[in-house]
Amino acid sequence: MIDTVIVETPNPGHPYGVRGVGETPIVPPLGAVGNAIAAATGVRVTHAPMSPPRVLAALSAAKEEISEGGLKKQVKSAASKSSRKAKP
Repeated sequence: MIDTVIVETPNPGHPYGVRGVGETPIVPPLGAVGNAIAAATGVRVTHAPMSPPRVLAALSAAKEEISEGGLKKQVKSAASKSSRKAKP
């Protein structure tokens, strides 16, 4: 069983001496949204806010990376496969 304990210790860093309680529940949704974007698009956005322009920029960057690096990887892969076949 979880027992709630009220601790009334003022926060010296705040002008009213209050402490934040609402920050903890805010953390998990961001990870869930990031995972949902990655699952839907195949691209992981690692900076918040994960706005539509930022997701579109990440998709565009991934597309450029694939078009530039993907062809090089395919050529290297084909070259390494042909060199393996050439050996007796």
